[in-house]
Amino acid sequence: MHETTTEWPSGWTPAERALTVAEDVDAPSTVERVALEAEVEVAVVEEVAAQTEAEIRR
Repeated sequence: MHETTTEWPSGWTPAERALTVAEDVDAPSTVERVALEAEVEVAVVEEVAAQTEAEIRR
């Protein structure tokens, strides 16, 4: 198996990449997999998840 990287649009933040992967219909289901696919740190995915949950509760 070979690893590929995604060509992210110029200027996208790590949070935007994480959110895009998490919202993908076929997205990985764990924080670690989302971080790997988005090419970001796990902490970024956790922060995006917390912000999204807070927005949903409003």
